[in-house]
Amino acid sequence: MTPVIDNYDDLVNAEYIEPFKIKCTFSNGKSGVVEMNHYYKKGGVFSKFANIEYFKSFYIDNGVLSWGEGEIDLAPETLYHAATGEPFPEWMEP
Repeated sequence: MTPVIDNYDDLVNAEYIEPFKIKCTFSNGKSGVVEMNHYYKKGGVFSKFANIEYFKSFYIDNGVLSWGEGEIDLAPETLYHAATGEPFPEWMEP
């Protein structure tokens, strides 16, 4: 059975603030700045964030923050938690 996902965490706007920081706004009106330098430090596909122009080229695709042609994406639930400090949904493991 697929869990029901509430719309509280739909990403509706994202704004570049500075390197590794993006202000995220959600469908319930809550917003916050998400610090993303820990992704860059993970390496792998996230090493592309070293190119600040690439980092700034994000877009929202069906509520998901994405880069490239789907090369990198971050779930809205993860962003919501990082931006607001509220807990992850029960169905999601942190």
